[in-house]
Amino acid sequence: MVMTKKDFQQLANFCVGIVNDVAPVELINQMCQFCYENNPRFDSARFKEWIQRKVDGESTVGLG
Repeated sequence: MVMTKKDFQQLANFCVGIVNDVAPVELINQMCQFCYENNPRFDSARFKEWIQRKVDGESTVGLG
């Protein structure tokens, strides 16, 4: 089964809770690699932007 945009959004929402952990950048980069391997259309920049906006309490409208 190929992951979809909704799957990636849920995964990004999960990452919001771990951003303040010891090595969040490395973990998020590894998740991006996993997502890309699952679906080559995966956009890591959009994924990371989604996480940052959620952390900052900003809207994610326009990223979905």
